[in-house]
Amino acid sequence: MRKKRLAALMAALLAASSLAACSGQTPGAASAGENTEGQEAAPAGNVELEIYYPVGVGGTVSQLIEQLAQEYQEETEGVTISSVFSGSYDDTLQKLITSYQGGNPPQLTILANSTILTMLSMDMVLPLDDLIAQDGGSEYIDDFFPGFMANCVFDGKIYSIPFQRSTLLLFYNKDHFREVGLDPESPPKTWEELAEYGQKLTKFDENGSAERWGVMIPSSGSWDFGPYVISNSANGENIMSDDGKSVMFDTPENVEALQFLRDLGTVYKASPEGVIEMDTAPANFIEQKTSMVQLSSGNIANIDSSVTFDYGIATLPYSKRPASIAGGGNLYMIKGSTEEEQKAAWKFIRWLTEPERQAQWNVDTGYVAARKSAFETDIMEQYFKDTPQAKVAREQLDSCYNELCVYELSRINDALTRAYDSVMTGAAEPQAALTALQAECDEILAPYNQ
Repeated sequence: MRKKRLAALMAALLAASSLAACSGQTPGAASAGENTEGQEAAPAGNVELEIYYPVGVGGTVSQLIEQLAQEYQEETEGVTISSVFSGSYDDTLQKLITSYQGGNPPQLTILANSTILTMLSMDMVLPLDDLIAQDGGSEYIDDFFPGFMANCVFDGKIYSIPFQRSTLLLFYNKDHFREVGLDPESPPKTWEELAEYGQKLTKFDENGSAERWGVMIPSSGSWDFGPYVISNSANGENIMSDDGKSVMFDTPENVEALQFLRDLGTVYKASPEGVIEMDTAPANFIEQKTSMVQLSSGNIANIDSSVTFDYGIATLPYSKRPASIAGGGNLYMIKGSTEEEQKAAWKFIRWLTEPERQAQWNVDTGYVAARKSAFETDIMEQYFKDTPQAKVAREQLDSCYNELCVYELSRINDALTRAYDSVMTGAAEPQAALTALQAECDEILAPYNQ
């Protein structure tokens, strides 16, 4: 089912790419106010909507968003949708801020679930409670997984709807496991096993250079570091307070977690020393430069269609408790639109999040369907028969925690990334790095605690 859908999509993309090449436009991208490729000008009286969307993983996600917008227009009279590819999650946020401050924001955007406090602090986002009450109410909301709804709510109001949601997983090469005598059906469950397996799977040439690494864990701030912090915390504490006004980076448990991640390279020699870029991690796994890699579930479709070997997916190895992060993007409605536009935007949100559509989105991308009922569809039943390893993403939802969600998120995450990278490169020790990080973040968040 997925291959047929993607084959049809790719045929359409070839035609779109030819048109884009002639016009000088990047495929899948549209400037604010422009029509998407192949889309006629909106008839008079139509409601025109614009949606900014990011892509945080490889594969065909951007093209699928374009296709969904086109499908909705074909099914719905009186609505024209301009879908604007806006880069990464950070790029999309900056583009949104610029357009909002310039008085020309989109009606809709897909943004990281963790950006809610940033958007609220700038008074950009609309509460959705009235629209929800008029269309499905609690029955609709209760069908979303609680872990995905957590960062949708603030001060008792709902500000976003889960859409392209993900969780971190361990992808592993079963052929490599067999090669070194490891059971391909028994991936590492603990930190100790991760280090042990990583050592066995790493291969060096006669000159001592690595031909293949056992494991790669990307350096991407709280997203990849978060599960290790929570897994090793004293009582399952997260990295931030519930109100987003403080962070807890310099605990002994966090220092221990950061030390373990560095030791994978410096002590166990199971991973490259230094910074491992998130953008290159999927390719490293596909090209068999690493036997195990930590990636978003949003990479499943790309991995599944690209690898030439037998692979598996596992939950993340843990210390004191299993832990992963509920990441990915939500659908937000932006202030500045008319009542008519808001009603039309809400209908599009409901259409995008219908169970069958969420199930197909899961199949086509690897992002985890955000609604419980999506897993009861024939689409998901067939998907799990065809790709049984993908079940792990659903199973891991019970041990997922909130992604870092604080005021001044970009500054906090930038500071965390610098501290993390300084430890990975050997420029600082874990304790010193996290102590300095805590002091810097306390100063950043001080205005919110007065």
